[in-house]
Amino acid sequence: MLRVGVIGCGNIGNRHIESLLASDLSLDINAFDPSSEARENAAGVAVKVGENTKAINAFESIEALDGQLDVVILATDSLPRFRILKEILQAKRTKHAIVEKFLFQERQHFTQIEDALSDVSSKVWVNQWMSSEAAFSQLLRHFKGCTDIHMQVSGPNWGLCCNAVHFIEMFDVLTGRKELSLAETEFEGDPIPAKREGYFELTGSMKLETSHDTLILGSYGEDFPTNREIQISIKSNEVAAIGEFKPGNLKYQLTKRGITETIDLPVSFQSSMTADLVRNIVEDDRCGLPSYSNSMRHHLAVFDAFHTEFSRFGLAKNGAIPIT
Repeated sequence: MLRVGVIGCGNIGNRHIESLLASDLSLDINAFDPSSEARENAAGVAVKVGENTKAINAFESIEALDGQLDVVILATDSLPRFRILKEILQAKRTKHAIVEKFLFQERQHFTQIEDALSDVSSKVWVNQWMSSEAAFSQLLRHFKGCTDIHMQVSGPNWGLCCNAVHFIEMFDVLTGRKELSLAETEFEGDPIPAKREGYFELTGSMKLETSHDTLILGSYGEDFPTNREIQISIKSNEVAAIGEFKPGNLKYQLTKRGITETIDLPVSFQSSMTADLVRNIVEDDRCGLPSYSNSMRHHLAVFDAFHTEFSRFGLAKNGAIPIT
């Protein structure tokens, strides 16, 4: 039986738990959260899933559980994430880990975790899930072997700070993981309070590039719309795809060799993906998510720009950026 831990039992953590409960894997599922209410909600997920043979063991912290876990899913917000990840790596509490993004609030935390990983055999992946999800993976495969990639993402306030790394990972896959850098930023207006208290979002645009490829990210507006249709355009020397993504659906016009077709695909939710990620990790020692080292590149490409902008408004206290 595989021992799996989910640290942080908020909305995202519970979606991970839901997927684990619904899977056919033989699992010992352990949920960790200092909040008794959150632990009760995690236990309630088992009721919502319906018929299942798995139980959830709930604890205040991972220290309450003996032994090593096969996989830990770290689904807290960003504030305690560095401390928790460093502690479980140093104590060798898990063989593998999946960590939510935006990874950390302070720049030095990225290299400190990199150093901690060099001293252990544990592997860490980051949940920038788009490039591994079936619909987006199919979209990216159309561009295999293409050069001169120009990708653009725009839409109403889709969370530029916390979600940019999803699209940077897609771009990184498209371009063969070349060296990338931030070329331009144009933020607009004041930072917007995020749904989680104490965290903020930015609107505006960012341009990243490799030697021959460009990625432009644009997130606009002051509100968080309920129906976020995000426009995605990818063009190369041979193929073009233009369409939109909204929760549960990816639809685009694909033009290849002079022929245009419409492709309309369902997009998986987290509650259906986690179990497969865990299965791939324990059976094959790999999964489709970016490794920590690649995710670190994505985060650091935009970190300083976010830090500078939040500092303008007195929101980067003690060098920490308020991104959830």
